[in-house]
Amino acid sequence: SHSPDIPWLTLHHKAEGAVEYTSLLYIPSAKPYDLFHPDRQSRVKLYVKRVFITENESSLIPPYLRFLQGVVDSEDLPLNISRETLQNNQLLSKIKQSIVKKILSTLKDKAKNDRTEYEKFWNSFGEVMKEGLCEGVLPEKDQLLEVCYFKTNKSGDNFISLDEYIANMPDGQEDIFYLNGDTIANLSSNPALEGFNKRDIEVILLSDHVDDFWINII
Repeated sequence: SHSPDIPWLTLHHKAEGAVEYTSLLYIPSAKPYDLFHPDRQSRVKLYVKRVFITENESSLIPPYLRFLQGVVDSEDLPLNISRETLQNNQLLSKIKQSIVKKILSTLKDKAKNDRTEYEKFWNSFGEVMKEGLCEGVLPEKDQLLEVCYFKTNKSGDNFISLDEYIANMPDGQEDIFYLNGDTIANLSSNPALEGFNKRDIEVILLSDHVDDFWINII
């Protein structure tokens, strides 16, 4: 990957059964400088029977996980497969679904077992992860929402998940309240929060550019 830093997370997975592949993936500990560059794609290389096929294959890693680095090696894909046929390959689609499911479940476990480290990850990659919520049809959208964390008017410097927000809701509250703005500091001092603070109602504070889009799709 040519990264000088120690990976934040290393995920080695060997899938067997209907779909067989081996993956060795890394989440970097620091945000890549070009993470939001319009031409950036993932740095995951695809191999077939240990023969290099391609890199930056969008059919393998979704754009919202483009910070991933590493390799995926399949025993089932044909060696003569072309980049054009990769786009519509059903086996590659199944490998992608399996990889995404494994990554999201690993992130969920990380958030549960090491909250401090997970919040470091979310500070670096939370905004790009939320881009996945903007997609209209996404099989793993519910699983993606489970690993999304937010700051609120009551959380201070910490983050909470949507499940934790719902668990904190007082009796009688049926809606999730949120406030959009440019920075967390400005949102925290917004006069619109005064009534909620007096009634001890938690409000999610959204300051990323992508927040304006996904909240209208979910």
